[in-house]
Amino acid sequence: MRNNFFYKKNFLLLIVFFFNFADNVYASINSNILLKVDNEIITNFDLELEFKYLTALNKDLKSINKNKVLEIAKDSLVKEIIKKNELKKYFDLSKGDENYLNQVIESLLAKLNIDSEENFKKYLKEYDLTIEEVKKKIKIEAIWNEFIFNKFKNQIDIDIDKLKKQVNLEIKNKKKIKNTYLLSEILFNVDNKENLTEKYNKIKNEISKIGFKNAANIYSISDTAKFGGTIGWIDETRLSNLILNNIKNLKINEITKPINIPGGQLILKLNDKKQIKIDLDFNKLLDQRISFENNRQLNQFSMIFFQKLKYNASISE
Repeated sequence: MRNNFFYKKNFLLLIVFFFNFADNVYASINSNILLKVDNEIITNFDLELEFKYLTALNKDLKSINKNKVLEIAKDSLVKEIIKKNELKKYFDLSKGDENYLNQVIESLLAKLNIDSEENFKKYLKEYDLTIEEVKKKIKIEAIWNEFIFNKFKNQIDIDIDKLKKQVNLEIKNKKKIKNTYLLSEILFNVDNKENLTEKYNKIKNEISKIGFKNAANIYSISDTAKFGGTIGWIDETRLSNLILNNIKNLKINEITKPINIPGGQLILKLNDKKQIKIDLDFNKLLDQRISFENNRQLNQFSMIFFQKLKYNASISE
């Protein structure tokens, strides 16, 4: 009897081993290497996961050809790996600032109009994703932002006196109402073989065909591309004169012509506009302007630095 139990137990272990082995063989057979970025590979499984992730962040991607979205997913994975490989030189990616990570997740939930992490889990289930998979990706972005801040914080150049004059003028004029704009962006580069007007018209035509969000996913090099280019509400006091002059006369759903900024050419879309009351507190207004200018410069440093890393990366199919 004891021997029978022993044989049955070992037979069961053999069955479990066989199926695990079969699953691994099946996965190996069906996992094709699509791309190699430095020493890291991208398989079709990675690509499918990224496809699900991007469509979860931007539902509008469901409306365009899947092969096109898979190309976007491939570019997104390349970008993630390049960032991750650079971060590994300085950080233990298994760790991170949990408070900051939670803030990034809260910001993501707000963009998706989801009110709790529990509902976020349910939402991700519709895309066959787990919150752990998403958090892993978000953590890389969070650590990247921390890295960029530490690397370039001493290079940030803000004219505090100029901002103080702007705030004082605003308070002096007692302007209690200001415009605030709901904006989206497409930031793109024009290489030597391209013409700016032709590239802009190409993007503009794509916007009319598949919508701004999908065009942002395809053409934008900004990190907001994953969210269809969504920036959010920004009030006029936080915008540079260059940006403000380009958007203040736009009608809802209109886009700007290319705006030349450090890091590339910028197209902005005005999604909505409203007026809000201003809190004429000098320190609050000044802090808002400093914060916005600080983030604007860090974003530019981030994009320029990433382009250098990509240029030096080994990418082969």
